[in-house]
Amino acid sequence: RVDDAAQADVVIVNTCAIRDHAEQRVIGRIGQLNRHKLARADVRLGVVGCVAKELGKELLELAHVDFVVGPDGYRHLPEVLDRVDEGERVVHDRFNRSENYEDLEPYRIDRCAAWITIMRGCDKFCSYCIVPFTRGREKCRSPESILAEVRGAVDGGGKEVTLLGQNVNSYRSGELDFPDLLAAVA
Repeated sequence: RVDDAAQADVVIVNTCAIRDHAEQRVIGRIGQLNRHKLARADVRLGVVGCVAKELGKELLELAHVDFVVGPDGYRHLPEVLDRVDEGERVVHDRFNRSENYEDLEPYRIDRCAAWITIMRGCDKFCSYCIVPFTRGREKCRSPESILAEVRGAVDGGGKEVTLLGQNVNSYRSGELDFPDLLAAVA
């Protein structure tokens, strides 16, 4: 990690497509970061997250990026970077129905509060919402992994836990539903 993008070998723009005009802001930010690529030819610039999924190959055409990785492709970043090092521009924007990030340890700045994702995506397909198209269908984490993360947060000094998901009321793992998960977390 570096504090200044000018010192980075890899610059990753992590994106969200929920807010209005997210794509324009991402493209503008990439334009700002491009000066680092111009200053150092070995700098790799990538876009990850929901806008990466939404725009995919278009980002390679619209902007000077080396790689585009959707929300389900984070585990593939090392191999994507290897391919970029070989001179390839890479788009990895496929959905992975089984990916739910259960075994990834979150980086927490605030030790007092923990925001714990219990599910990703959504099955509702509301006319105004882009989530099913950028994050995919609902994928729930196992209660065991959620409770292990809660215990880790509490052991680290956490006093408050917030369970996150697009529609947490839809949480289900086997016979366990959201009220059951709330009771287990409590």
